[in-house]
Amino acid sequence: MWPEGLAHYVEHHDVQLPEWFVSGVAAVPVVRRDRVDDTRWIAWAKARGAVVALDGWEVPGLRAQQTIARALERRVKPGHPLWGQSPEIVLAGQGAAVLRRGSALAVVELATGDTRLLAGWDELEPRRVS
Repeated sequence: MWPEGLAHYVEHHDVQLPEWFVSGVAAVPVVRRDRVDDTRWIAWAKARGAVVALDGWEVPGLRAQQTIARALERRVKPGHPLWGQSPEIVLAGQGAAVLRRGSALAVVELATGDTRLLAGWDELEPRRVS
């Protein structure tokens, strides 16, 4: 997962892409829009200690996003850290949601509204399944 886009990390954080990727991109003249098998990417990133643990989190579909938005409407009131903001719902898991506005992230417990602000993706913890 490249939260700021792959080009950003290559240009600004000296991310070195694996040769198999660079040569593969150079050899393919057409942009493909089908599902990408990310197994090699994840193995490559894990070997370098660069994987955010997303266990227990998933990208919510439209219906789940609507349910999360309704829960947030009930919980985010004046004084809440997200009050007056319009963050994007990016992940959901076991009664919580990860919200993003720009580079800022927050994990919100939907039942209580308890919110933990994160400095970045590396602070996101796996969601425990109870």
